[in-house]
Amino acid sequence: MIHKVFVVDSDASFVNNLVNKINKNKNYEVVGIAKDGLEAIEKLKSLKEEVKFLVINLILPQYDGFETLKRIKEDKSIHVDFIIALSFYSNMAIRDAIDVYHIDDFIQKPCSCDSLMNHMEQLLTFRAIEKSKESVLKESSIYKKITMLLHSVGIPAHIKGHAYLRQAILLCYENNSEYIGSVTKVLYPEIANIFHTSGSRVERAIRHAIEVAWTRGDTDTINRIFGYSVSRFKDKPTNSEFIALITDYIIIEENIKKNNSANVGA
Repeated sequence: MIHKVFVVDSDASFVNNLVNKINKNKNYEVVGIAKDGLEAIEKLKSLKEEVKFLVINLILPQYDGFETLKRIKEDKSIHVDFIIALSFYSNMAIRDAIDVYHIDDFIQKPCSCDSLMNHMEQLLTFRAIEKSKESVLKESSIYKKITMLLHSVGIPAHIKGHAYLRQAILLCYENNSEYIGSVTKVLYPEIANIFHTSGSRVERAIRHAIEVAWTRGDTDTINRIFGYSVSRFKDKPTNSEFIALITDYIIIEENIKKNNSANVGA
């Protein structure tokens, strides 16, 4: 399969180098380039095929990257699978945009073309692993319960921290919480190995997911699961606290369910 790439950046030199690099790889093809947001929208709307990777600089003339991504999100005629955002700056607005505009990866410029290509490969690998894991786990009631709980506290499924948290909680549940005491040394590396990434990226993605929940999640649901000792109005839990609390919540619910079933059968 040839993966279609569309590049949006006003830096002609960077774009030329990137296009040459991409087109030398038989698995990728650049199907369009644009120097500003307005041109990007017009060209993307004219494409009749799905773009696998949209590489877009957030600092653009005409429409900036945020406005461009907003219009892409709203336009049903534009089909983009992965979004890789670029910027010389990294700030709160950009971190918020990652969630709002479903950005799959963010790379701070200056960056090499080789590095960007590696990020593309990692996203494809991540997606393949996720699909494989989904096919194995989708019938698991615990898997479904974890997914539902993460969604209910306000962690959207498309951010990487969701998948990492789900795996962390599943491992802790299946191993009687043995991982909780060794989150950094044991749990993160094991998740990183599963998803072919690094432990530090796992830690950052989980921390971001918890921040999303504590700033945008439903207060009543958070209080119900975590108790009023930990709420969005107080300091958010650490990664290990969040994982431990969700794991304990599921264990307690499952034990109650087993006891009720035993009582009914008695």
